[in-house]
Amino acid sequence: MAKTSGFTYDNIAAELRQNKFRPVYLLMGDEPYYIDLAANYFENNILDEMQREFDLTVIYGKDLPDMATLVTACQRYPMMGERQVVIVKEAQTVDKSRCKWEELVPYIEHYSPRTILVICYKYGTMDARKQPVKAIEQIGGAVMRSQKLYDKQVEPWITVYAKEHGIQLDYRAVQLLASHLGADLQKIVGELDKLKVAKPSGQITAEDIEKYVGISKDFNAFELIAALSTGNALKCYQITQYFADNEKNNPIQSVLALLFRYFSQVLTLLYLPQGLDQNAKAAAIGVSPYVMRDYENGAKRFNAWKCLHTITWIREADAQSKGVGGQFSQADIYKELIFKILYM
Repeated sequence: MAKTSGFTYDNIAAELRQNKFRPVYLLMGDEPYYIDLAANYFENNILDEMQREFDLTVIYGKDLPDMATLVTACQRYPMMGERQVVIVKEAQTVDKSRCKWEELVPYIEHYSPRTILVICYKYGTMDARKQPVKAIEQIGGAVMRSQKLYDKQVEPWITVYAKEHGIQLDYRAVQLLASHLGADLQKIVGELDKLKVAKPSGQITAEDIEKYVGISKDFNAFELIAALSTGNALKCYQITQYFADNEKNNPIQSVLALLFRYFSQVLTLLYLPQGLDQNAKAAAIGVSPYVMRDYENGAKRFNAWKCLHTITWIREADAQSKGVGGQFSQADIYKELIFKILYM
C-alpha cells in the first residue's frame, strides 16, 4: 500500500470504509480522543455481530502477560470469516519487565494476512527510530500520531465538529467552550453531544452554554480579556474573584495561559504593517475577525513595552500558582496581576 506514516484518523477511516486493511496499526500520541475513535471503529465496524463473537480479541495492556501471548492471538486462524481483529488497548500500561515491544518485531515482519492488529498507545509515543515503529512502516502498516491541539486550534476544531454533527453554535458559544474546556477533545465532544440533545434545533448561544454546560457567560476568560482591553478594573476584579471562588472549574493555569496568549498576540498586532484590513490582521495573529475589537482595544491601551512586562508578570503569577516563592491564594495572585497590568 501507499504511505505508511503520518496517518490521521480521517486517513485510516477513509481506507477502512473502502475495505482497505493494513496488517498492523499503531495509534499513539498525547491526544487520546482520536485513538479511542479509531479503536472503536476497528472494534465495531470491521466485523459483523456474529464474527465479533469469535474473531475479535481485545486485550488491555496491563493484562498482557507477555508478547508471546499477543503473537499467539495474532497467529490464530479466524473462525467466522476472512479476517480477525486483535486490539491492544492502553498499550502504554504493559509491564515492561515482561512485555518488550521489540519482541513483537518477528511477528510484524511475518504477519498473518488474515489478522488486523491494532495497538493503542496513549499519552505518549514509541520512539520512531526504534522497533517496532520502523517494522510497522516497513511492512505497510499504519502509524498514527495523535497530537494535542494548540490553543489557537481549539475554536476552529469546535466549529468544524459542530458543523459536521449538525450543531449550530454562535461564535460566543464557541469561545465559551474553548476557554472553559481547553484542548480536551473528549470533554468538548461530550459537552457538544449534550447540547445537541438539550437543544436539537436552532442556534446554540452563550445563554444555552450557561444553562446546559454551566459555564458563566459573564465570568470567563474572554470577558476578562475584554475588561482588560478597555481598562474596566471593577469587572476584572469581579471576574478574577469568581475564578478564585470556583477554582475547580476555572484552573488558574488555564486562565494565565489565555492571558499569555492574548498579550503575545497584541504584541504581534502592534508590529504588523500599517494598512492591513481586519481579516488580514486577524489571520496574522491567529484569531477570528469577530474578536478583533478586543485585540485592537488592547493595542491602543498597551504599548509593546507594557505587553512585554505583562508577559513577564503572567509568568511570575504562574510560578506563584505552583508554589514558587511561597504559598499564595489564587485571589491574591489575581489581584496583584490585575493591578500590575492596569496601573503599573
